[in-house]
Amino acid sequence: MKLDMIGIITKNMAKSIGFYALLGFTSNGAATEEYVELAHEGIGVSLNTSKMIAGIYGYEPQTISDKIEFAFL
Repeated sequence: MKLDMIGIITKNMAKSIGFYALLGFTSNGAATEEYVELAHEGIGVSLNTSKMIAGIYGYEPQTISDKIEFAFL
């Protein structure tokens, strides 16, 4: 099993993209208003809005605890 990506729920997509850009992450091409994939040295990060996550799980995530998910290959 290999860790593929770390998903992070964000309230402000533009600020989050800017923050991860400072760390060296760049977009790998997958991007919408509610979802952006970034990568740096083999590490993948997906930035997700609460609305996008609610569409997957069927409930609005708590912003105090449901902040990161791990996806394994």
